Amino acid sequence: MTRSILIVVAWFAAFGQTASPPTFEAASVKVNKSGNRNSSTTMNSDDNSAKLAMQNVTLMYCIQRALGVREYQVSGPDWLKSEKYDIVGVGQGMERDQIGPMLQKLLVDRFQLKFHRET
Repeated sequence: MTRSILIVVAWFAAFGQTASPPTFEAASVKVNKSGNRNSSTTMNSDDNSAKLAMQNVTLMYCIQRALGVREYQVSGPDWLKSEKYDIVGVGQGMERDQIGPMLQKLLVDRFQLKFHRET
């Protein structure tokens, strides 16, 4: 009986915790005032590290990418579509499916973004 209780407690300790969202080890966010209309997003990785680079992107684009939504599903001030940024994030062992949650955390930390979902 004691053994089964210990197993249940160990299971809850291992799986009952909420995992914190993945984060970039280092990130840079800078305003892009180049006036260039072109933007780009690249992700490079090797065995040791990975890098996400977004150049000349709007915050609206970042929100769409982070949350997996379309533009019509996001409401906010007009500058979300006009201000441009260069964003670089680096980390170890980043996978493409982790980019959304990592970008969400970056937007919350750097822009104090608050969001909620409605149906």
